[in-house]
Amino acid sequence: MGGALGPGTKIASLGQISFAAERDGYQVAAEGLLAGGVDLFVIETIQDLLQAKAAMVGVRRAMAKAGRQVPSRCSDHRDHRAHAHGTEIGAALTTIAR
Repeated sequence: MGGALGPGTKIASLGQISFAAERDGYQVAAEGLLAGGVDLFVIETIQDLLQAKAAMVGVRRAMAKAGRQVPSRCSDHRDHRAHAHGTEIGAALTTIAR
């Protein structure tokens, strides 16, 4: 079963929330999905690279805490091959890979 994690209502890069708070929110949601038996994380409709990073880090922390690894899939909004904030896809992948 796939569990979706959406973009939320605030973006750290716009100063609306701290990176740590955004990451922790994703972690709490991911912990709930893991407890519910999720087999895949679907991180979707991401609008910002820092938001994607927060989601991926939160998911990784939740999996480490649970002692369980499941695949993660991340999608974002792109226009003309660049991220909404101008990040090229290769740079985005490098950023969220760690």
